Amino acid sequence: MARFVFVLLFLMSANQIFAQNSNPTQFANYITETDLHRHLAVLTSDSLEGRETGSDGLKKASNYIIHQLNEMGAKPVGDNGFFQTIEFVKQEWDTIRLKSDNSSFRHLMEYYAIPGNNPKVTISAEEIYFGGYGIDNEVYSDYKKHDFSGKVLLVFADEPRLDDTLFLFSGKNKPAPFSSIDAKLKAAASHGVKTLLIIDPNFLVNTNELRKTIFSNRLSLPSDDFKTTNILPHLFLSTESVKKLVGNHLDSIIARREMIQQERKYNDYQMPMNLFIKMVPKVTRTVAGNVVGMIEGSDKILKSEIVVASAHYDHLGKRGDSDIFHGADDDGSGSVSVLEIMESMSKAKKAGVGPKRSVVGIWFCGEEKGLLGSRYYVNHPLVSLEKTIADVNIDMVGRIDSQHLDKKEYVYSIGSGKISKDLYDLNEAVNTKYSNLTLDYTYDDEKDPNRFYYRSDHYNFAEKGIPIVFFFNGVHPDYHRVTDTIEKIDFPVLTKRAKHAFYLIWEIANKLDRLK
Repeated sequence: MARFVFVLLFLMSANQIFAQNSNPTQFANYITETDLHRHLAVLTSDSLEGRETGSDGLKKASNYIIHQLNEMGAKPVGDNGFFQTIEFVKQEWDTIRLKSDNSSFRHLMEYYAIPGNNPKVTISAEEIYFGGYGIDNEVYSDYKKHDFSGKVLLVFADEPRLDDTLFLFSGKNKPAPFSSIDAKLKAAASHGVKTLLIIDPNFLVNTNELRKTIFSNRLSLPSDDFKTTNILPHLFLSTESVKKLVGNHLDSIIARREMIQQERKYNDYQMPMNLFIKMVPKVTRTVAGNVVGMIEGSDKILKSEIVVASAHYDHLGKRGDSDIFHGADDDGSGSVSVLEIMESMSKAKKAGVGPKRSVVGIWFCGEEKGLLGSRYYVNHPLVSLEKTIADVNIDMVGRIDSQHLDKKEYVYSIGSGKISKDLYDLNEAVNTKYSNLTLDYTYDDEKDPNRFYYRSDHYNFAEKGIPIVFFFNGVHPDYHRVTDTIEKIDFPVLTKRAKHAFYLIWEIANKLDRLK
């Protein structure tokens, strides 16, 4: 018995010594070139067909990541195991036409309409009515003493102005909420308007953005009240197309707009014409999602706070029968880095010396569609954003850009000091102590035309006031090309960068105080 007690005490003492002497290096060393290559070979395989959001290939990628999380013993955080389900919307036009008398109008050149916000309709009318600004509020109403039930109504966007910078009703440089497009549509619907034609002063900017959505594979997130039924038909027109539409009536419309400006009222005005509108929207929905797993913290109190390690696991998919955009660097490199970071945190936890705070790995979908997966997450967080103390985002860390060919051991560090100087200082200290990379802050310059700070998933956390850092290798000739393949990845440099992110997350998770 005495010998047993001695052995037991020896083992307990050894375990305590191990815990006291443990340091993150032994766990960072679990991040290896071999494991990074093994994971990346799966994510960039032909069978995944470029991992486009909504595709079977992305589903295979999520299944692989989930399998790895299960194997390491991570805790599922999603609404369906490790999966956070997101329903995306793709909006297209099957048919869109606008004609008046003998004139035809070109969509996205002279007018535009958003497919997801319009019902399927065919409208014929013999006149258009001028409806001021389409506002209906106790402060001012364009519907007072006017009956527009069953009519096609032409209105100005926004609200009247006091001068070039201030709006009349809000008194500010932006219009009042009751002058928004949504408010105008609700007002028109409540007064029985058949169709709303809106004169858009920002027509060129808005059509340029809409072209990206309609003529590409971009998806969007439906708003919580997104529906394609019971929506009032509405179109947006440029100033030039309004002149073409109303012809000689333009002076009368301008006179009534000035009357609203001066007297806050206007007289009825009807414009006879043969108007034809046909809209057949094609709105399809597809399900994809973020993958979210947690290595729970060791401290009973601090484990309720989390540090996020993030990357996006989607890419551009496949074009035609053979052109696969493998996305080895973008962002296969970040995705496998986060996998290895989570594996190393798991090994530390199993050794009894895991980080005090919890570490949450998130693999976002929809980044290539406009940072959609991360935007959805911050608006539907699986862990309270108040408990989220930082996001370390890793997007493209496997290559060398042309500025660093003679000194490969670098990484661009973006945004670390924009919200928290603590994070900037800690990043520097970690690099000095462990990583010895060159931290390049070139892209932190607000004047830099690339604006990378706004172009990856960390930005949605930053908008919520959460400290972030974005690690990046810079662009290269294979960016968004089918040639972004695994054999071009520099695995020794990728390993050093992944280890640096691990060390930083480790230090954030073990700080006594939150980042200020």
